[in-house]
Amino acid sequence: MSKNIPNKVQQIADQECCNSVRKVGQYMGRDVYGLGSVDDEGLPIPTGLPLLVLWNGEKTEVVTGEKSLELLSRLE
Repeated sequence: MSKNIPNKVQQIADQECCNSVRKVGQYMGRDVYGLGSVDDEGLPIPTGLPLLVLWNGEKTEVVTGEKSLELLSRLE
């Protein structure tokens, strides 16, 4: 995992049993991180709809389901 992942975002990934976290963009001044899982070879494991975490430097917001798809289409 990247050293640039905020602790609070990493904690959510750990709670959700996700072993892959990457910054995917920004939305309304907040960093957007995508959570997922990869296998031993680093290939993504299909998990369904995206699981995103918004980070403003202090607080997190988890976005799931169809809202996550909509948010991905609006990234800066």
